[in-house]
Amino acid sequence: MTGRMPLTVLTGFLGSGKTTIVREFLRQPGFQNTAVIINEFGEIGIDHDLIESSHEELISLSTGCLCCAMQGDLANTVRRLMDAVANGQAPDFDRILLETSGMADPAPILQTAIVDPYLSATLEIANVVVTVDALNGPSVIQAYDEARRQVSLGDRVLITKSDLDAGAGEAAAHAVRAYRPDVALGKSVNGDVAPELLFEPVGGQTAWTSRFSEPYGDPHVHTAAVTTVSLRIDAPLHAVALTLFLQALAENYGPDLLRVKGIAAIRESPESPAVVHGVQHVFHPIAWLDQWPSEDRSSRFVLIGRHLDADWLHLMLRIIEEEVEVATGL
Repeated sequence: MTGRMPLTVLTGFLGSGKTTIVREFLRQPGFQNTAVIINEFGEIGIDHDLIESSHEELISLSTGCLCCAMQGDLANTVRRLMDAVANGQAPDFDRILLETSGMADPAPILQTAIVDPYLSATLEIANVVVTVDALNGPSVIQAYDEARRQVSLGDRVLITKSDLDAGAGEAAAHAVRAYRPDVALGKSVNGDVAPELLFEPVGGQTAWTSRFSEPYGDPHVHTAAVTTVSLRIDAPLHAVALTLFLQALAENYGPDLLRVKGIAAIRESPESPAVVHGVQHVFHPIAWLDQWPSEDRSSRFVLIGRHLDADWLHLMLRIIEEEVEVATGL
């Protein structure tokens, strides 16, 4: 495994219930050993009875959570968290939850976690969780690019406020499925959410591999705006071919390539699969697992984006692999 700390990004449009989830989250012992990065303490309204200690915008709670307000960029905030633990000013933690603002595009956050040297060495993107308001979600997704971007980049969508109108909850789920038919769905009522819906791996890097134990649905699913393409290759790939394939994806699709995740069998290291994760044209350095997560030793990739063509992607990968074979004689 990579040994890096898992990062869950909680995003969602204005008024969709993110802050309510975080407020309830901080009260629950089941979320202990979690560092929560928020925009402002005032928005959360932390119960003072839960506060055990505070130090320079770091608040330790009796429930075992550590709450931190964003100061500067993400790298500085994470570094401040780590330094506080090292200096004995805050309790240790083993995962981070980052709440974004309502109008935030998650892509720059994910890209920062990938390309920043400190963050890429410290964190692994475990999950992107999106909140969608049952009452307003369908109209918001239709009207706002920001909401569609959030849903496009999510690993799991939580339908909120469905307790107010069960029919609206079903309509919101349908609106999400129409745009992202493959995304995992859950729900949150009054901010209450099961820990596994935030932290159980659906996406990410090493965590993502668990999703490939079974075939990943239809290999080529079209929606009005976003396409999900699944690729499966039985024969091991050359390491160089994998690198060239990722470069070709970035060059040919650029910002239309929303996310890429996959696990690859590499000829040079058959027992240690490579895990890839990219956001638009930015790819995380390849991570290596100590062993395969299942009996399936094939290479599997899932690409989410616009104008993706499954046949062309399969052809491109096959041509790259054949050219590398000719060049190396292997």
